[in-house]
Amino acid sequence: MRLEARGVTFRAGPFALVRGATVAVEPGELVAVVGANGAGKSTLLRLLAGDLRPAEGEVLLGGRSLGSFRAAELARLRSVLPQQSRIEFSFTVRQVVEMGRSPHLSGRAAPASHAAAVEAAMRAADVAALAERAYPGLSGGEQARACLARVLAQETPVVLLDEPTAALDIRHQHQVLTVIRGLAAKGRAVLAVVHDLNLAAAYATRVVAMHRGVIAADGPPAEVLTAEVLSRIYEHPVEVVRAGSPERLVVLPRHEVAAGA
Repeated sequence: MRLEARGVTFRAGPFALVRGATVAVEPGELVAVVGANGAGKSTLLRLLAGDLRPAEGEVLLGGRSLGSFRAAELARLRSVLPQQSRIEFSFTVRQVVEMGRSPHLSGRAAPASHAAAVEAAMRAADVAALAERAYPGLSGGEQARACLARVLAQETPVVLLDEPTAALDIRHQHQVLTVIRGLAAKGRAVLAVVHDLNLAAAYATRVVAMHRGVIAADGPPAEVLTAEVLSRIYEHPVEVVRAGSPERLVVLPRHEVAAGA
């Protein structure tokens, strides 16, 4: 199922947080959205999710205007991992993940297939061992993985993730992006806001670079993650080299050592 924004603009008072953005996420793609703080990445994701309505332009899901979907219908078609998921009650991790199945239940008792989906999601997000732990007592990284498991359990054709690796250690960053890339390989349309440019280079099939609310570049990682583009959108000098085995793109911010240091 294709997700597409056509010329969308979103304003907060007199400020345009996103301006004239046109972007599509096709089935089988993992699109990484990159850019500096305040570039409009999360706002674009929320527009694509239907959490915000554009002042101009439109968002289409499967060729149909996002605003025409009922909430329950939309929840079966697209899942969203926000930057922060506040859960104050002492739900267990299993109960949090089970929330992802609610769009599919329709008031009936959960059949065995739902339980299987929950177990598979917890294994994929590496939280199966935490299943009976209370969510508020987990570390930030454990909470992030539990919320990812909830999204995986929802089993939607479109998946939107806002900084899914932000609170994770290096092992879990790569584990999570391997899982996310696997969703795309199975035909899902996946878009993720990613701050780590090296992770975007390693896992994304396409990269969208944003700068001051505008899409500055959109294409394969090797075409977007260049020294020229990145230095411009981050307003800081950047080098891009090829290194490692197998060889891959590596982004290196330049820095100067203070005199006398």
